[in-house]
Amino acid sequence: TESFAGINYRCYRNWVEDPLNCMSIAPNLVGPEYVLYNTFHNFRKGGFKLSISSNGQTWIMHNTIASTRSGSGPVYPSGPYSNKHWRNNIMVGNGQPAIGDDAGESGTGCDLDGDLLHVQNYGNLVVWKGVAYATLTAFRNATGSEALGKAGDPRFTSAASGNYTLLTGSPAIDAAIRFPGINDA
Repeated sequence: TESFAGINYRCYRNWVEDPLNCMSIAPNLVGPEYVLYNTFHNFRKGGFKLSISSNGQTWIMHNTIASTRSGSGPVYPSGPYSNKHWRNNIMVGNGQPAIGDDAGESGTGCDLDGDLLHVQNYGNLVVWKGVAYATLTAFRNATGSEALGKAGDPRFTSAASGNYTLLTGSPAIDAAIRFPGINDA
C-alpha cells in the first residue's frame, strides 16, 4: 500500500511467502487502512516495513507474522511512521525482536495491545524507541503497551512447512480482544 492516500482500504486474508518484506506501508497518508487476517510466512527481512513519515491511521489486526529465516522480524521499520495500531497479532521474531524499533522510528499515535509475541535465537523480545526489553512485563511497565498482550511460543503445527494452525495449549487460542465489526464471533 505504498503511497496510499485512500480511505477505508482493507488488505485481508492474504498469504504472503518468500518476499523481502511482506507488507510495505510506506506511506499511508490518510487512512484508515485495515490489515486483517493475513499470514506472512518465510520473509527475508520484515513482516511490516513502515517508513516515509506514514501518518495515516492504520489498524493491523489478527495477522500471523513468522519466518523460519534467521534475521527476520515482524515489525522492521526503515524510517519514521505514526498512527499504527497493532491488535491480536501473532508476531514471531527469528534472530530479531518480535517488535523492532531500534532507531526510534515510531512516532505519535502508535500502540500495541492483545498481541502474542515470541522470539527465537534473539535475546530481547522487543526493541522500542531504541530501548531493548527482554520481557513483556518490562516493555509493558516502561511503555504502557501490550496491557492485554502475551509472550510465549504460539505452538504452531509446523511453521517450517507453513502450517500455522495452533496446537492445543497455544496462548493465542481464545485470547483476542473483541472489536465490533472485526472479530464479533
